[in-house]
Amino acid sequence: MVMPDLQDVVKIVEEVAKPLAGFLAGGGIARRFQRLRDLATTQMDAARENATGLEQHAYDLHDLIERNNDMRPTAGPFTFELPSLTDAALTGHRHRDHALLNAYRDLQIEVARANWNVSLTDRGEWDGYAALDTLDRRAYRIGARALDLAAAYRRRVGMRRMPLAKAEHDLERYIRDRARYDAGRPSILRPISCVRFVRARRRLARAGYVRLNHRA
Repeated sequence: MVMPDLQDVVKIVEEVAKPLAGFLAGGGIARRFQRLRDLATTQMDAARENATGLEQHAYDLHDLIERNNDMRPTAGPFTFELPSLTDAALTGHRHRDHALLNAYRDLQIEVARANWNVSLTDRGEWDGYAALDTLDRRAYRIGARALDLAAAYRRRVGMRRMPLAKAEHDLERYIRDRARYDAGRPSILRPISCVRFVRARRRLARAGYVRLNHRA
C-alpha cells in the first residue's frame, strides 16, 4: 500500500480548512446562534398569540350562548352563528408544529360546520329553540377543544400561563364540563371517563345548568 505524500496531505487539509476558517472569520457561528435565537422568539410569540386567541375564542362562545339564553324569555332576538376563528400565527417550525397547525385548522373547520348544522334547523324561522340548543352544544364542544389546543401551544414552547382569577378558572371548568356532559355518558369500559362525567354532571347541577334535568 502506497502512503500518500506529506505535501498531498497538507494540501487536502488546507482545502478542508479554508471554508471552515472563512466561516469562523466571517462570524458564521454568531450568525447561526442569532438565527436560532430569532426562531425561538418567533416561536414563543406565535405560541402565545395562538394560545391567548384560542382562550378568548372559548370565552366569546360562552358569552354568545349566555346572551341567547338571556333572550329566551322574550323570544329573541337571537344570534344563530358562531364567530369564526382567525388564522393561526406561524411558529416558524413548519414540520415540528405541523400537528398543532392541523389541529387549529380542524377547529376552524368545525366552527364552519357547526354554523352549517345550525342553519339546517331554520335559524328561528320554524324551530328557533332547536337551533339554539344545537348552537349551544356545538359552542361548548368547540370551546373545550380551543382551551385544550391553547394548552398544547403553551406546552410546546414551555410557556407557563399566568394564574387565573377564580372567575376565569370556574368559567373554563364550566366550558369543559358542558362539553363532557353534552358528549353523553361514556362506556363503562372507560371507568376514568365515567368518573369525570359524573363529576362534571354534579358541578353543572350546582352551577344551575337549567337543561340538565331534561336529559334522559
